[in-house]
Amino acid sequence: MAVLRQLALVLVGVAILYGGLLAASLLVMGGAAPATIDTGGRVEDRLLFGLGPLAGGRRTVAILGASNVCDLPLEAIQSGLGGDTRVHNLCAGASNISQIDSVAQIVEDLLPAERRTRTTLVIGLWYGLFSDNQSRWHGFDNSVDQLRLRYSVLYRKQGGRVVRVLPPALFPAAGYAMLPVRSFGALRQPAWGGRGYQPRLEGAERDKSFRERLERFNTETMGARPNGAILPEQFELLVSLVERLAGEGFTIALLDLPVARWHKDNSLYFKTYQSMKMEYISSLTRRGVHYIDMQDFDDDASFADGVHLTSDAQDVLSPRLAARIKALPE
Repeated sequence: MAVLRQLALVLVGVAILYGGLLAASLLVMGGAAPATIDTGGRVEDRLLFGLGPLAGGRRTVAILGASNVCDLPLEAIQSGLGGDTRVHNLCAGASNISQIDSVAQIVEDLLPAERRTRTTLVIGLWYGLFSDNQSRWHGFDNSVDQLRLRYSVLYRKQGGRVVRVLPPALFPAAGYAMLPVRSFGALRQPAWGGRGYQPRLEGAERDKSFRERLERFNTETMGARPNGAILPEQFELLVSLVERLAGEGFTIALLDLPVARWHKDNSLYFKTYQSMKMEYISSLTRRGVHYIDMQDFDDDASFADGVHLTSDAQDVLSPRLAARIKALPE
């Protein structure tokens, strides 16, 4: 009996400790869930546990892409669409096409099948998205897959792919049960600069800094291939991803994002992207995928660093984008 009493006391102590951690976690992670999802470019728990709002509204628009779609102000796009359409931004900073696929898999896992025909996925494209996995991730899993594998009760590796373990209906309960663990990750997560980012340098100093960053990007992220070569397999991954999503009922729009004119002139990868992309994009548009070309918005003054738009430029571009999305068939 004494052993049982001791065991009971230990269990009660553990329960009290867990309850305290849970209460503290709610202070860190708590608050009512927003009606609109905006990841801000951060790869964090909201990608797994905060996608419930995707199922709200008569129609859903979700934007996927790298940090240059994080710049897009959701309020302005939402206003331009009007009606009962909810706009969400699921951008993940520094993404390549494989990481966008990983984000899309989470959407597929968690969004009920009946909602997919009322959901438009806008995928932001630029040449940096077509960096191969070895050049971008150097043999490691991408950031979104690392996030999924952090919670082994939800996901695991099988045959080289990340696969879901629990049914989607159990994700919310699992999310609450793991709040103490999740809260520590939230405290460590740095904020993405995102909207409102403005250039801090001017003139020749700014130009020198931007060109140095472009050279590092070409070397460290794009693989420094001769003549700015992009592997065709990366475009084939885009085609495979879009075909899969369209086959599940999603409306797909490919958004060709602008870069600054000076960036175009100084990037062999941009020129390669321009010469390769339409073969693959055209094959998709012939099958009902939509293409939105915004590359003409390329004035140097509109960019904070050659890729990310300034706040003023975002406010100009957003109504144009909203009008194009609004014109898509439902």
